[in-house]
Amino acid sequence: MESVLVLSADERPTTRLLAQLVAEGVRIAGFEPKVHTPENCPADLSQFRLVFLGYQAPLLWHQPLSHFLSKHGSSLRGREVALFNSYSSGYGKFFFKRLLRKLEPFGIRPRFTLSLRRKGFWAFLGGGFLSEEDLIRTRAFGERTSNTVFGIRIRRDSEKARIRGYRKV
Repeated sequence: MESVLVLSADERPTTRLLAQLVAEGVRIAGFEPKVHTPENCPADLSQFRLVFLGYQAPLLWHQPLSHFLSKHGSSLRGREVALFNSYSSGYGKFFFKRLLRKLEPFGIRPRFTLSLRRKGFWAFLGGGFLSEEDLIRTRAFGERTSNTVFGIRIRRDSEKARIRGYRKV
């Protein structure tokens, strides 16, 4: 069975929740997810063909993520990398582009991304919440990305309907 690394780049509750949902989607797809933080990440990443990297914007330059990339950045070269994040302000795309520029020196080019905007009264202060639809989309993102990377094709419409969040309604 193929192993998939799901890395939660910070300890914020929203990022941990998204990492758990991505891992659940990977498990539903039939693969073995390993959820880690940068501090407890395994030294050998060669066992992982797919790496999910999650963070919460604004990402000015997170120390744990910076440390992880300085230690493992070169070993991610050539691996499939997927990014997932949540943001609360209108600057979510700005921070996402900033992260992509920081990944370039390591040769990391994510093919799959999921960016979710937190809502609610406290969102402008970095708080807020994600809707149920966002949580369903996150689980589907883990399942769909795993299926794509490992070459599992979903051909029938009934199978696409089974994966909640596969199609936007």
